[in-house]
Amino acid sequence: MNILNEKLMKRNVGYINQRDEYQKSELLKMISTTFITCYILLVLSIIICLVTDVIFNNISLSTLLLYVVYLFAFIYPSIYGAKVRKTIYHQYTESYDENHYKKHLETLKFQSINFFVFIIISNLIYSTYADYYFFNEPFKLDLSDLLGAIVNSVILTFAIYFIGKLMIDKKY
Repeated sequence: MNILNEKLMKRNVGYINQRDEYQKSELLKMISTTFITCYILLVLSIIICLVTDVIFNNISLSTLLLYVVYLFAFIYPSIYGAKVRKTIYHQYTESYDENHYKKHLETLKFQSINFFVFIIISNLIYSTYADYYFFNEPFKLDLSDLLGAIVNSVILTFAIYFIGKLMIDKKY
């Protein structure tokens, strides 16, 4: 996998020789900025496609395909990041001073916001498409579906946030 990543980076970013640590960090910063921008654009595209599907009362394959790409873009970094953060000896994230603890909480807040958006989009996709396909209900998205998705997302997000906060081990 690393060989493929190196080849793709050389081809897309445009470097030939090995880079020093500063150049590698700048490349990774550029790639992460690009990923975050594409991620936001993907979320906006899904929302726009879902709204247009509901307005025109039709089912488009593009919304479902964008959702599959979004699912991959959400799940892969989450799983890979959990593997990187996880150690063999314990599950808790350690913080040794107040600033480090606050940075962990800030990261947890951003992860919770990302999870909140993911759950809302997943609920809206389910309530429009699954109801139409599996329950033979009309293709619609009304205020009760939106409020239900928001309430469900708020409850799950707060639960995940507080569980994550409990897993930060203060060592000071």
